[in-house]
Amino acid sequence: MQYDINDLMTHVQAWLTTGVLVPTILSDDFLFTSPYWKQANKVDFVSKFLDATEYVEKSLSKITHFDTIYAMRDDKNACFTLVLKYHTKNGNSVDEAVFCRIEKGLIIEMRSIYDLAATKEALEL
Repeated sequence: MQYDINDLMTHVQAWLTTGVLVPTILSDDFLFTSPYWKQANKVDFVSKFLDATEYVEKSLSKITHFDTIYAMRDDKNACFTLVLKYHTKNGNSVDEAVFCRIEKGLIIEMRSIYDLAATKEALEL
């Protein structure tokens, strides 16, 4: 199955804000990179996030709201970036950018970029 870039952006935004992961958007060669989780291939990423319980309890439950999420894509629809800011119950906020590279209608690479120390403080990790 192949996805339109708009659908991919919608699914990634839903995962970030609700914890709902649609694993069929990920290529078999998928690689996730972030300061907290380091690197994960598709199998590791899906096993970690398909059941959203831990993500919701450790992160999303501590977020009070998200500011407007900005979505940008390149002219060739080969990649997109979501830029967001979230606010937490302890009064902190975190800026984050999620970059996704697309091949054959699937996400092959996802990089989440944020300040790890600020994230740990905001989410009390």
